[in-house]
Amino acid sequence: MSPRDTAGHAAVTGAVAGLVGGLAFGAAMLQLDALPSMGLLLLAGTPVLAFAVHMLIAALVGSGFGLLARWFRSDPGETVSLGLAYGALWWYLGPLTLLPLLLATRPAWELTVAQQQFPGLLGHLLYGAVTGLALSVLRPRASKVSRPARGSLLRGMAAGVLGVIVVMLTVGTRLGLPPALAGLMPGPGRPAPLLAAVLLGPLIGLGYTLLYRRSSGGAGLALVRGQVYGFLLWVVGGLTVMPLLEGEPLTWTAVAVRADFVALPGFVVLGVAVALLHRVLGGLASLLPANQTPQEPARVGSGGLPAAAGLTAGAVGGLLFTIAAAGTGFIGAAARLVGSDSPAAGFAVHLLISIVLGVSYGKLFRHQSRTLGIALGWGLSYGFFWWVAGALTLQPMLLGGRPHWTAPAASASFAFLIGHLVYGTALGVTFYLLERRFGTLPPPPDPAHEAGPAALSDEHVLAAAPPLLAVMIVMIVTMPILLSGAA
Repeated sequence: MSPRDTAGHAAVTGAVAGLVGGLAFGAAMLQLDALPSMGLLLLAGTPVLAFAVHMLIAALVGSGFGLLARWFRSDPGETVSLGLAYGALWWYLGPLTLLPLLLATRPAWELTVAQQQFPGLLGHLLYGAVTGLALSVLRPRASKVSRPARGSLLRGMAAGVLGVIVVMLTVGTRLGLPPALAGLMPGPGRPAPLLAAVLLGPLIGLGYTLLYRRSSGGAGLALVRGQVYGFLLWVVGGLTVMPLLEGEPLTWTAVAVRADFVALPGFVVLGVAVALLHRVLGGLASLLPANQTPQEPARVGSGGLPAAAGLTAGAVGGLLFTIAAAGTGFIGAAARLVGSDSPAAGFAVHLLISIVLGVSYGKLFRHQSRTLGIALGWGLSYGFFWWVAGALTLQPMLLGGRPHWTAPAASASFAFLIGHLVYGTALGVTFYLLERRFGTLPPPPDPAHEAGPAALSDEHVLAAAPPLLAVMIVMIVTMPILLSGAA
């Protein structure tokens, strides 16, 4: 083990990265006039001492992050994702748990308190993202990933432009908003949709390419990465950087963020569009003669089993969705998709959609569920995506309405979120069990032999899954905090 890989070096590097994240967090709190509250740890009343305490804590927490991230050797995007989840964890451990205990009160675990502390959640998410990014810069060799080639960067920029245009044409016109970079809300002096696509699309695509440099892992991993990237864009871009660039104050209260809730599903859909388009463009580039490489032998079970297993898993998930969401009116909504009001027709449409999504899951995530925990995470991520893309977006559009991207509409669909999470959980676990039962999961990589492309891809998925899925859990938990009380 080289000196650069020791625990001491990881702790020091993490502390430096934590100071960078602490500066970003502190600057945001100054904007919100909330910095003096940090001094409560020492019952200090001066902003200077409060800031000193804040930076000390940021370095200590960052040191722990450096030790944690030492065990992950993946793309910078996974390090940033780990930082997001780590920041959310410290929001729970700090303001909601340890600080009340130090002040001789009980932990503040009520939903109303969490809503009051929502600015702190966003601050901790910003801290985690910036700390993760700083750590990636400070230890560039740790991920063992080369810099992206110029062709990959150009594909990323193209994916960003296409992603903004696609969401603009499909969703933005229905909402009457500038295209899809949903943080660009209507207002004086803001760029027109086409200008937004030309100016901001390349930056968004370039950011994705620089964070997620490896294309291995399949379209399923890209789908999850896209959701996480969209969430990152929402926190860092839509809620922080863009208001500051426009000379506006940060409005991080739950009430203010809820009023602009449209930005969150907008960024999630945009992130997924960019991630999938980046992968599609990469696949097209690989077909060029100059980029063709010898193909790996087909893996066991790459034929019809993923479709059959996905069909079965989708049906199981659809039935459990029916039980979990009984009485919410989803059967009637499904029936209206075919112009009927019959419960039988609604159930048939619902089950058919569940099966189609299950088959798609089988194609996207085959061979990716190496453990039951990862399978559960992929399923939850898939269910959350289809709550945003289906219940909040496609279903109301197919019924002739607008996407349900406002807080009141999303709150009314909250029961559907539970149903989709139940569906995704059952789908992921059932598909994993079927793959394992029929022996189509490849064996674990053997460290004694030289790893081929397939083995390296498996290793990458195993390393990328925990931080990505941790952020997905943060996203899911954020929903009730943000939507509760919306009317």
